[in-house]
Amino acid sequence: MVKRSILINFGVKGISIFINFLLVRVTYDFLKDKETYGVWLTILSVLSYISLFDMGLGNGLRNKLAEKISLKQFDHGKMYVSTAYGVLGIIVGVLILIFLAANQFLHWNDIFNITSDKVKLDTPITIILVSYLFIFFFSLINSVSFANQDSSIPGIITLITNLLIVISIYVCHLMGSSSIFTLSIIFSEVTLLVLICANIYLFSYKYKDIVPKRTLVKRAVIGDILNVGVKFFLIQIMSMVIFMSSSMVILQSLGANYVTEYQIVYKYFSVFIIASSLIMTPLWSAYTDAYVRKDFVWIRNTIRKLVKLMIPLTICIFGSIFFADFVIKIWMGESFNISLSLYLLMAVYTMIYIWISIFAYLLNGTNKPNIQLITLLIGGIINIPISLYFAKTLGLGNSGIVLGSICALSLFALAGPIQVYYEFYNKKRTQEGPITSLEGAE
Repeated sequence: MVKRSILINFGVKGISIFINFLLVRVTYDFLKDKETYGVWLTILSVLSYISLFDMGLGNGLRNKLAEKISLKQFDHGKMYVSTAYGVLGIIVGVLILIFLAANQFLHWNDIFNITSDKVKLDTPITIILVSYLFIFFFSLINSVSFANQDSSIPGIITLITNLLIVISIYVCHLMGSSSIFTLSIIFSEVTLLVLICANIYLFSYKYKDIVPKRTLVKRAVIGDILNVGVKFFLIQIMSMVIFMSSSMVILQSLGANYVTEYQIVYKYFSVFIIASSLIMTPLWSAYTDAYVRKDFVWIRNTIRKLVKLMIPLTICIFGSIFFADFVIKIWMGESFNISLSLYLLMAVYTMIYIWISIFAYLLNGTNKPNIQLITLLIGGIINIPISLYFAKTLGLGNSGIVLGSICALSLFALAGPIQVYYEFYNKKRTQEGPITSLEGAE
């Protein structure tokens, strides 16, 4: 099943990479200038923080549901799905009411440090945030798919979404309607519509055994999911600080034009992150299944193969630097004044990101995230101040922001492999009695 998911992922992601790069170019042309595009990219990065409000429910459901599926306990699985949807629905409803009440006192142009009169953010932000809270709720179908080891389904959903967004942007561009307001409607409503359709289709045909029902929402199950998910919730917070705060830090300290350059380089190297995720994403729930069955030989062999793959991948990452300017000029239609240091540091960042993912997926899938949580907590605390120090005090600009993120990630890059060796290569620990649940796995 894992191999099948990986093969499907490669096909889906191959098309998705092309569509994603096309989406960047179409959006850039649609907004017409670097500053406005930089503001839009920052808005999208801030939207990622919405996922924090599930308090770990998504990943908690992913692990608990995968466990119940592995043990053939489908009735319990249905209860977990129903409870997760019920609780998340309440959270989303409360957040929408709070936002609508507070929004009238917020001035989004000031928050995003926008002084230009040509960019008005109040209405677009309202549309995007309310829509994305609903998107946040319906995205729970991704956790259900991952738990069923159908990791290609979230990729297919994203592919269809991005394709429809590209078409919508192109049509609006031809009609002469080019603004952040129009873009906010396209991104939010297309994404929401696709996810609603995905939920209806998948629960009607593919996941009929675990269709959520209001009567199966159980208070006792909430704690069960959160006991698994709360650590992932804290990891999400720290990951967001490290991975997603860069655009806002750049916008506030260097300006919107720098955001565009940073994001263009990041998206160029993200091809390698996407390629690695094709292999590793299906493994999270596969690790859960193997751990419940005590198949430690498969776990060790899988990690060994992934580590070996880092050698050719690292060569490709650094080799791509030589073609970066040429590719970006063809891709974006113009040259960007990007320094060699930014390319080099983004290559290092990409390599470290993939390296830590190898070990994080295993530890997350087997409910052993403590070391990851501690190292990311420290990294999250130091990331913004050290990034600002490198960027402004030392005058490294965008390169300093990337260097700060590298420093923040390095802690788990060292600690992760050590923990995996201790947990899965120690004969005493891997010869314990049968595992019937992830509870108490730590």
